[in-house]
Amino acid sequence: MTRGNDDERDPRTGRFGRWHQLGLALGGVLGSGWIISILAATGAGWFAMLSWLLALAAIGLITVIVVQLARARPAAAGLVSWPTNTSGRAVGTVLTAGLAVVYAGNPPAGVAAAVIALDKFGVLPGMTQQCTPGAGGLPPLSYPGVGVAAVLLTAMFLINLIGFAAVVRLNTVLTAFKVALPLVFVAGVLLVGSHAGFTGAGFHLGCTSAPPEDGTATTQLTAALQAVVTGGLIFSLTGFQGPVDHGSKNGSPHVGFAMFGALFTVTGLYLGLQALVQSQEWHAWPAGVEHWTAAVLLVAIVLSPVANAMLFVSLSREVLRTAADKDIIRFSKHRGDDERIGVKALLAAYLFGLFMLIALRGWTQIITTKSVIFLFVYSFAAIAYAAYRDTDPDGRERFHRSLRVAGPASFAVATALAYYAGVPALPLSYVFIAAVSALMFWTRRNAVYPWTEDLRRARWLFGYFGMLLLLAVIRAAGQIAMSAGHGWATAIEHWHELLLGTRPMPTAEAVGDHLLVHGLAAAAFLLGLWAYYAGVRSAKQHLEAVNRKNEAATAAGRSRG
Repeated sequence: MTRGNDDERDPRTGRFGRWHQLGLALGGVLGSGWIISILAATGAGWFAMLSWLLALAAIGLITVIVVQLARARPAAAGLVSWPTNTSGRAVGTVLTAGLAVVYAGNPPAGVAAAVIALDKFGVLPGMTQQCTPGAGGLPPLSYPGVGVAAVLLTAMFLINLIGFAAVVRLNTVLTAFKVALPLVFVAGVLLVGSHAGFTGAGFHLGCTSAPPEDGTATTQLTAALQAVVTGGLIFSLTGFQGPVDHGSKNGSPHVGFAMFGALFTVTGLYLGLQALVQSQEWHAWPAGVEHWTAAVLLVAIVLSPVANAMLFVSLSREVLRTAADKDIIRFSKHRGDDERIGVKALLAAYLFGLFMLIALRGWTQIITTKSVIFLFVYSFAAIAYAAYRDTDPDGRERFHRSLRVAGPASFAVATALAYYAGVPALPLSYVFIAAVSALMFWTRRNAVYPWTEDLRRARWLFGYFGMLLLLAVIRAAGQIAMSAGHGWATAIEHWHELLLGTRPMPTAEAVGDHLLVHGLAAAAFLLGLWAYYAGVRSAKQHLEAVNRKNEAATAAGRSRG
């Protein structure tokens, strides 16, 4: 079999050893997520610990596939290359658009979190608006707050102009501090005492209120499941893929070490912080910080998201560069000018991040949307893995048959979690994917491709998106009907507020609510299994067609010779 379509561009990260690779993965994970995700999960009581383990299990399943695929089919920015190579440009464009949104959305989320923290600590007052009643997450930025965040985002863009190698080395140093500072904070609280450090007379960093004292185990379990996506837990564990994004056609022996090392390190850190918050009953943290741990916490809360933003500007550039190499997006009429394309890709990532910052104006809206898209994009690695495995003559040697269960399980679990994100997160994620996909298609509107065949290969993906949205809408409609009673006017008002993001999803409390929510979740899981096998079947057909075409071209060349 000919491997022809795999990315042949040599990377720049081959010079970095395992610790720089680990720093790349850790630097991508440790951002703004842990700041509020820990608080958001407290609504689940001690089930919050389960939330983190569920998030780790879901991300871990996907990571196993990504690591094995990176070893068997290494490629620069594999998350762009694999969908395009296995399923054609239509599927590749949609998933690359999603990946671009995920990456370009990290920097605005990071700088927004840093500005909110500076506001709440009193360093830069007036940067945030009041919280929406009943809403979780962080408060939206005020107009001055958006301005300050835009300045920080611009600074991250300018830093990346110095080059990727310098950014990676700077990131390694900053990552060491990002891991150490939360540990110093926890040690300080345990040594000094919670009452000395947190008097309860201070402020709320986030909008999340205390969990209801009469919450049942079933209610808290539902809250734990929903917090995995909407509370930012998935977001808090993403970003580990840096070694794959900057990988090479030759692969890297450190991919597994870096990615799993990052995941387990941060999960242990998050579990420790969550246990501390639960044991001290900090329903709003930090509150009344008055001793030296305040300075440690402030530096940690500002440094983590800003350094993460710096790194993700670079990762966004790499995604767009690879998309240009694959002719998924065009930055100019002339291909092959790597340096010029790199600068244009960097500028495009910066401008899109600036747009997300201004349009959404809040950390919570950005990360919830990104978490849903992350699940779509990363879980596709399972489909690519299975398609390569079943069409490669050397598959038994280079691909693990033991992952036959992990592949469909990872895709189905990701689908169920995307369903739990609900409305408006799911439709908003579709809007961003559709908008960026349309822009990518438009940049190569004059290109000649077999679009009919490519779109036929993508039918399963569009059907999957549509059915998942239908399940989420049925859930929202059912819960609104149960919470709003029999009044149509009240139900319409609830729908309007829900779509605008000014009203959270209704809480499942009654038995009927739980049956509706979890019954539809089971349907979403089954939908994920169907989509996985449909995607694998379509990808195998595409690869077999490509192989036949390559073999015919080779035979024709030999006959002419």
